[in-house]
This record gives sequence, C-alpha cells and structure tokens, in this order.
Amino acid sequence: MNRFIKFFWVVSLLGFLAALLFAFAGMPAKVDIALGSSMVDSVFLTRDIFFYIMVGITLFTNGLLVTVTRVLGLTSPLQYQEGIPQNPSRITLSNWLGAMAGILNLFYAITSLIVSFYNNPGYSNPTHYNYLIYIGLFLIVFWVIGFVWTVFTRK
Repeated sequence: MNRFIKFFWVVSLLGFLAALLFAFAGMPAKVDIALGSSMVDSVFLTRDIFFYIMVGITLFTNGLLVTVTRVLGLTSPLQYQEGIPQNPSRITLSNWLGAMAGILNLFYAITSLIVSFYNNPGYSNPTHYNYLIYIGLFLIVFWVIGFVWTVFTRK
C-alpha cells in the first residue's frame, strides 16, 4: 500500500476513535438508535454497548479489508521488468482497499457523531447535522464508482 494511503488510514482510524470518544462523553445512559424512524420502534442501547458495537464494526471492517489485501497477495513485493511493474493492478487494488478502509472509518465517525447529536439534550435542533450522513454516503459511492471507472479505463 502506498505510504500516503497508509497515513490516511491511520489518521482516519484515530479520527474515528476521537469522534467516538466525543460522542460517548455527550450521550445519555440510554441511546436511541432508531433516530425517530416511523417504520421501526425506537431501539434503546446503553451507551457502553453502542461504544463497543461501533468499535467492533470498525475493527471487523478494517480487519476484513487488511485480510483481503494480504490473502490476495497484494502486500508481497512487486516484480519489475525494465523499471515497469509487471502487475500494476495489484498496486491499484491495494491502494483502493486501503483508502476504502479510511473512508469507512470517516463514515463510522460521522455516524457516531450524528447518533450523539440526536441523543444529547444539549443540542436544541440536531436536524442541522443531517447533511453529514450524506457526505459519508457520497464518499463511499464516489470511491466505488471511481474504482469501477479505473478498472474499465485501464489499458
């Protein structure tokens, strides 16, 4: 994986942990997860359970992406022929998986902050933060479409 991608992944993981700790500090003892959805009754969890679920989801997805990268042999040294890598798609896929892990970490951080805003009585109107969830979803969709475009336009 590219060093910049690894740096982005580590910074996004630390940002997720900081956002989750900030959200944890501002939450009441019982957290409403349904966020007022009319289709589902409210689901209440303790803030400790919410914290551990978010950490578990993040560890699972990051571990899965790193494992997939290693199983596919993407971290083995590249072989060069006349200064050109023999399989450049390995580099592309490895960098994409690392950046996807970073983007998912940002999405999880945004999600934990939004749940905190909705459950913290200190915020008078938490609906001002609804656009944040769309930013996270847009990043994920943009990154997947970008990968598909890269695969089909590569010579």
